[in-house]
Amino acid sequence: MATITCGSCKESHPTVNEVKLCFKRNNNFIPENKTKTQAPVAKSYKSVKTFEYKKDAEEFVKNTPNSHLNETVKVKRINVWVEETQSYETVVTKTYTVVIY
Repeated sequence: MATITCGSCKESHPTVNEVKLCFKRNNNFIPENKTKTQAPVAKSYKSVKTFEYKKDAEEFVKNTPNSHLNETVKVKRINVWVEETQSYETVVTKTYTVVIY
């Protein structure tokens, strides 16, 4: 029968469960991570508002207390077919996010 060399006591054990038990007895046991998902992050804001133009977002922040312009700007590029030129043209749109607390 095969045996497993224990990393805790350096002796041989017949099963994995006995190796785990040995680690636990010698206080060398590191618990297995059962879940790989992280706990959800609680949001600390009331809502989010998006704008196509930075000027509009800044104006909203200026007129709305407890809000600020998020530093990240979402950029979206889309290829659009133009009939007159019979070719594709890249259209870039930006989205600015304002967080309201």
